[in-house]
Amino acid sequence: MKKYLSVLLVASALQVMVTPITSAAPLSEKIKAVQSQPAKLNVNTANLTELEALPGIGSKKAQAIIDYRKTAGKFRSIKDLSQVKGIGEKMVVKLQKVAVAK
Repeated sequence: MKKYLSVLLVASALQVMVTPITSAAPLSEKIKAVQSQPAKLNVNTANLTELEALPGIGSKKAQAIIDYRKTAGKFRSIKDLSQVKGIGEKMVVKLQKVAVAK
């Protein structure tokens, strides 16, 4: 009887160790989620066309960003875009989701 219980106990322990954790997402799914997120546009290196692709930025604002960058230097953060004529705080909040200043 003891031998039978010992075998059952060992078998149960092995089953617990081998059973995968199903609540965690597989690593491949986590990698896909990260890869599917679009890269943020760097406003310090973006050209006119790339800047125009940002939400709420047309050709005039894109050119204003480039002009400001030429005279004042690189943006230290996206919040610095509020110094560009025509870009307000609400626009900066939108741009923080899709752009960076590196």
